[in-house]
Amino acid sequence: MDTARAAWHALTVGEVVRALGTDLARGLTRDEVRRRRALYGPNEIVAKRRSPVAMFLRQFANFLVLILLAATAVAAALGEIVDALTIAAIVLMMGTFGFVQEYRSEKTLEALRKLATPYCRVIRDGMEAEVPVTELVPGDVVLLREADRVPADIRLAEADGLEADESPLTGESTPVEKDPNAVLDPTVPVVERVNMLFMGTYVVRGRGRGIVVATGAATELGKIAKTIAEAKEERSPLELELDYFGKRIGLVVIAIATV
Repeated sequence: MDTARAAWHALTVGEVVRALGTDLARGLTRDEVRRRRALYGPNEIVAKRRSPVAMFLRQFANFLVLILLAATAVAAALGEIVDALTIAAIVLMMGTFGFVQEYRSEKTLEALRKLATPYCRVIRDGMEAEVPVTELVPGDVVLLREADRVPADIRLAEADGLEADESPLTGESTPVEKDPNAVLDPTVPVVERVNMLFMGTYVVRGRGRGIVVATGAATELGKIAKTIAEAKEERSPLELELDYFGKRIGLVVIAIATV
């Protein structure tokens, strides 16, 4: 099942239990947990890390910058020191601007990764146990209480005065009162899904029991991390324009040189 796309908030608790083949009282068996872990992978947000040096050097890997660096070398060789320094300063400013933007994105991803909690309480084989969060799988039955950080995306099955601080995910500072009996329209936005708990948010009051419906990259937090990572990989419209402009300049320079 594609847990990232399913509208769990639009299903009753019974429908979620049947869809994920679990049991609210006994949870999953350990054998089933191992099978699902092999299927879904670890419950963690993984993002490729780059060193600050690598990020900085990456800013100079476009055609326009190479043209400007060549122009700097030519100006210096001809004794035009002021021109050489001016061009070098422009290149450095361009590189610094790009580096700052990418470094901020990297720090945002790091902050998202740190929202994961190391351990949580689950029901497996009818017994309560504390397990590493990375070992959670869809269908696990999780127990939550005040001050717990939510370890995955969870469809609440039971709640006793449970309220959650969802500001790490939605930016809303007011705690959200949760209602496991609510069945919502599939199009309801994340901020209004009162029958759900999301990875990286906090339980500020009450207690509850819920079913893990998404882990790792399939969680709402994981989707945000993926969007940020993809934005880092994609070249901005400005970068594409500068590269195009640099190639045009390069062609002009080559044409002049061959005359």
